[in-house]
Amino acid sequence: MARLKRRGDEVGLREYFLEEAVYMRDTYGPKLPQAWDIYSREVDRLIGGEDHEFTRYELSWDHPLRREGSLYDRLVLTEGD
Repeated sequence: MARLKRRGDEVGLREYFLEEAVYMRDTYGPKLPQAWDIYSREVDRLIGGEDHEFTRYELSWDHPLRREGSLYDRLVLTEGD
């Protein structure tokens, strides 16, 4: 699992999710063409700065937001994040 990149106090969530999506695309895409398409769209959206919806349990174990609320809470990474 990719780890969060830290730049001072800023946590790069978009970069974290991008690394995860690229890893999943490159790992499963060559075996499953539909996986390549799904993860490629996610990679494109993350690179383009579009909103990214995720559940709290998708955060890394050491991310502070993982301990707030339920692991099944739906969160949105917006363009400004």
